[in-house]
Amino acid sequence: NAIREFFSYATRSKKYVRITLPFINKIQDFLIISNILNGTILSFVSRLTKGLEDIKNEVERYIERLLHPYKVVIIDAHSSLDMKGENPSPCIGSNEAKIITEGIATSFRLLNDSERFDTVDVGFYKMKIGEDCRKGFGGDGITCIILRFKNKVQLMLLLYDANNMLLNVRNKIMKKLMQEYDNFIIIILTTDNHKISGVIPKVRYYPLGANIEFNELLFLTKQVINKAVNNIEPCRIFTARFTKKMHVLGRDGLNKICTFTNKSAESIEKVFVLLLLIYLASVLVLIFL
Repeated sequence: NAIREFFSYATRSKKYVRITLPFINKIQDFLIISNILNGTILSFVSRLTKGLEDIKNEVERYIERLLHPYKVVIIDAHSSLDMKGENPSPCIGSNEAKIITEGIATSFRLLNDSERFDTVDVGFYKMKIGEDCRKGFGGDGITCIILRFKNKVQLMLLLYDANNMLLNVRNKIMKKLMQEYDNFIIIILTTDNHKISGVIPKVRYYPLGANIEFNELLFLTKQVINKAVNNIEPCRIFTARFTKKMHVLGRDGLNKICTFTNKSAESIEKVFVLLLLIYLASVLVLIFL
């Protein structure tokens, strides 16, 4: 409901903006692709060869203070889960956060005086595959957005409705796509959908790529891309900011639920043991009678 409310507000309060070309900044193990839209810098952040979890919102707020009065929007690609390594969650003071801060600040300085465009050619296509927790797909499937600028620079956003993606699978898909769509700047993202988490007993969730055939995933991806490429038209870009207070579970709430669940499990276990002892005792009584 909150998302519907936001889109309703955005279409009523839209403010048309001009957009720069995307700037690609490879800094250490991070890829940061940024555009400036009037007074906002929009940065897509992903990690190239190592794992990464959620970028804390405090990192975005910190960079926004550095670049004031510009607004900062970080889009966390959330598509590099390393099952065999570490997956840090960048927060203030961490080395990952310092790299992200430096990368976005550098991109901002280089983009700030660059040419802006009033219109961009945009292609869009969404393929709803159907929610499949075992394959790691949420109900919104795969979405492809193409941004084609006047100088023929093309940005491709591939968004999978999933809770993260295996790093090695993402890199393998990227390699295949770059061979076929080499004139595009490609960004692979997931929605971080938690609706498909905790559904299957004894399984937290299946990240995309863990339980689906690679060729199937690649085939579906190419279908969506080709539909988007053939569905391009000129568009103007607008922005809107919407603030709403919401009740969220939060970390403390999750910890309380975990504690309650663990204590409940311990109590149930004790009850089962007690019932078993009562049953055995009754059987022994019957035998001796």
